[in-house]
Amino acid sequence: MKSSLFRRHFFLIAGVILISFALLTAAFMTLSYRFMVQEKKQDMGENATLVATLTQNVLNMGYDPSTDAMPLFGPAMSVITDANVLFCDENGLILHYSDDEDAGDDYTGYTISPAVSDAVRRSGCYSGMTDLGLYSTLHFVSGVPIYAQTG
Repeated sequence: MKSSLFRRHFFLIAGVILISFALLTAAFMTLSYRFMVQEKKQDMGENATLVATLTQNVLNMGYDPSTDAMPLFGPAMSVITDANVLFCDENGLILHYSDDEDAGDDYTGYTISPAVSDAVRRSGCYSGMTDLGLYSTLHFVSGVPIYAQTG
């Protein structure tokens, strides 16, 4: 009789502890994942802004970024930012493409999703999950416009 009561209480307490650890683990993993995603979004936004600023400076010095600078600096920027770098015109036509994995993909001449290019034009930036109309899977994309001094 005493052993069955002890056994019942033991399994009850062990079950509560096990469920508590499972819930704590799930909460910790969820919070860690959200933090990691937010950190990646912030880093990509900052990297996109830096790449746009560098490109804008090259453009303002009188060089054509797609022929003069990007063949040299594009692959380096992709490796440093750990991301693919796409330079598009205002209509979303890709003028230059650099990837960070040297996969041999070249999307130059393709057009990205109009929703993304419209969002960049309207709000001055884009950040979200999309396939850009290019990739077979969703990727996190961060985009900013590059303004040239004309006249």
